[in-house]
Amino acid sequence: MPITTLHTQVSNHAVELSEMFRLAMAKVPLGNYRAEMTAPAGSTAGGTRAMQHVRLVPREGNGHPLVAGNANVSTSSAELRTLEAIDDMCQERFKRPSGIDPVAYAAFLDEAEAVLQAFGLKVQRVGRKTPSIGTASLAPPPATSPLKIALLILCIFAVAAYSFIARR
Repeated sequence: MPITTLHTQVSNHAVELSEMFRLAMAKVPLGNYRAEMTAPAGSTAGGTRAMQHVRLVPREGNGHPLVAGNANVSTSSAELRTLEAIDDMCQERFKRPSGIDPVAYAAFLDEAEAVLQAFGLKVQRVGRKTPSIGTASLAPPPATSPLKIALLILCIFAVAAYSFIARR
C-alpha cells in the first residue's frame, strides 16, 4: 500500500470523527459554549500530525476557546479533561473559573466519551494536576566535586593524546 494512501486514510478517518463529534455535540447544552473538534487541514503525514483538539468555543464569539481534550485516530486514544481541570486552567490563565454548569459538563463528557469510543478510541479522563510533594525540583543541582573535574580534564587530555599518537 502506498504511503500517500495511508495518509489519506488517516486524514479521512480524522475528518469523519470531527464531523460525527460535531453532530453529536449539537444536542448537548453547555451554556455559553458549544463543543467542537478540530479536523486535519490535509495530510496527517501518516498519523504523525493526527492530534485533534476537543474545544469548547464561546457561543457569542467573545471569549477564549477552552481545550477540553484531544483525540488521535492514529494511536486510537483520546483524553477528556474533567471540569476541575478546565476550571484550574481557566483560573491559571484568566484568573476566573470557567462558569460551566457541572451537570451540563458531566453530560458533555459522557456524550463525548461515547462518540470517541464508537470510533474505536480508548478514552481516558484527565483530572486536575496534583502539585508534586517535596522540593526536589526546586533544589539546586548538586555541586561537582573538584576531583570529578580533575578526572574529566585528565580523560580529555588522554583522549587527545591518544588521537595525536594514533595519527602519526
